[in-house]
Amino acid sequence: MAEAASAKPAAIPRDRRPRAHPLAGADPATLLKVLWQAGGAAPAGWGRTAGALGASLGRAPLSLVEAAATALWRRGRALEQPPLFLLGHWRSGTTHLSNVLGKAGFGIVDPVSVGLPWDTLLVGRWLRPLLVRMLPKGRFIDDVAVNPDSPQEDETAVANMTALSYFHAVYFPRAFDRFYWRGLFLEGASPALVRQWERRLDRFLWKLERVQPGRPLLVKNPVYTARVAQLARLYPGARFLHIVRNPHEVFASTRGFFTKMFEALALQPWDGVAVEEVVLKTYPRLMQPLLDDSAALPPGTYAETSFEAFERQPLAELERIYGELGLPGFAAARPAMEAYLGSIRSYARAARRFPARDIALVEQRWGPFLARWGYGRPESE
Repeated sequence: MAEAASAKPAAIPRDRRPRAHPLAGADPATLLKVLWQAGGAAPAGWGRTAGALGASLGRAPLSLVEAAATALWRRGRALEQPPLFLLGHWRSGTTHLSNVLGKAGFGIVDPVSVGLPWDTLLVGRWLRPLLVRMLPKGRFIDDVAVNPDSPQEDETAVANMTALSYFHAVYFPRAFDRFYWRGLFLEGASPALVRQWERRLDRFLWKLERVQPGRPLLVKNPVYTARVAQLARLYPGARFLHIVRNPHEVFASTRGFFTKMFEALALQPWDGVAVEEVVLKTYPRLMQPLLDDSAALPPGTYAETSFEAFERQPLAELERIYGELGLPGFAAARPAMEAYLGSIRSYARAARRFPARDIALVEQRWGPFLARWGYGRPESE
């Protein structure tokens, strides 16, 4: 996309920037394939790229040992329990909801495993104390704390296991269109690449079950909002929980989210990406498949909440969600969830202002979804 980005990224505190590029957790084949398709890193990104490649090659022997051991241990076995997939557009409250549910006894996609998906069972365990000390104090896109037990989106792991990830568009913006639409909506993805993604995701989730035995997995990823039918086929009995937020808030926040992602992770210049137009195009392409696919799910496997309702009465919403999805153990999990909610009571979101131009854009481009969820016009500047 030739149009320049519409927003300048805000500065990211240095202590929240990744110390190593996330691609350091990739296997050499995936890393080299993505680098080739992207046309290589820009000179400013050579150092981080070399570091990622060195880490990948250095771990390769142990990664191969883990792959062989996993194949023998697993022997084609499926997950012991179907996951709970947490869905929602970026900046809709998925992190807040997953952090609360993460206290309820679910298995999570933890920060160490998500960074080292090929090495979850060996290197990840051996180096866990060191890696935990290297975690940033908070996410670089906001002030939400990152702890060893903070649930993470599994997209970082996906981007390190296969070439089918929208994160590669963030890492290599000169190839943005190729990576972004393919990684989100499988646009132009070969059947072989899609099957590889399915197999490797399943292997990663199986390893997470081994690390957290006896716990159903909580898997959060905005990408999966458009893949409900695919995930329901792959994981019979899976449950899906969608959180929606006022699209006016989502538009403004997601625009800032992408600029901060580029600033922190891009290995090529990103001034050629039309961030605003990408956000405007993405929302309906993510939400319409959700509406279509969720309507075909069996009763008791899909529930929905809103950020606003969850913020007002989180425990009441959780009790309702547990009931709708047939999840056991709400009473037992309630004290831990309540304690976590109490611990973040002082967290304050930044106040947001809504220019009349932005309101008009959202109403024009996302109008059917405003009506679908009953959101009105915010107060403009």
